[in-house]
Amino acid sequence: MNFSVIDVGEGVDIVVLAAPQPILDKPVPSLATTAAGVTMGADCEFLGYPFGGGWRATWDDGHSYWMPFAKHCTVSTLTFGEPKIYVLDGINNKGFSGGPVVYDTGGDQKIIAVVSGYILEPAEIISSVQGKPVAPRKTTKKDAKTSGKGAVQMNSGFIIAYAISPAIDAIHRSPIGPLRVASTQQ
Repeated sequence: MNFSVIDVGEGVDIVVLAAPQPILDKPVPSLATTAAGVTMGADCEFLGYPFGGGWRATWDDGHSYWMPFAKHCTVSTLTFGEPKIYVLDGINNKGFSGGPVVYDTGGDQKIIAVVSGYILEPAEIISSVQGKPVAPRKTTKKDAKTSGKGAVQMNSGFIIAYAISPAIDAIHRSPIGPLRVASTQQ
């Protein structure tokens, strides 16, 4: 299927794709897209398909769909400039980039951001001598600059996510996708 690309704006790591016709026979209700009430330390989740995988769910109608995994995170900090960026504390894996960050539960649940990636940090390689582990030493700032020598880049546990609001604004400015109304009834 060919999609049209809606430009979200410079400096925002989000791509919005519009299908030429609806993809779902029965559109699902959309979550609200606001960051109202989200503060530092707030609990949230992010969704994705790590390493190209997901899990299969079968609906009442007998159709089976690939569903994303959900992982927990905490809002570590957020920037107030443009673009607004969230730094989340959680373990991200390849396959979560582009997935939504959701906040709250039930009818109050909302999409606040889109996962961009995670921050890497150098970690020293622990070697062994005659099968016995060698005690690691603390990684220094010098190690960060010379991470090719005795260190590897590892997931720091900090996730970068861009606020969803620029994507929603771009969709409102350029609604080139198919018109469809989601039912709130199940």
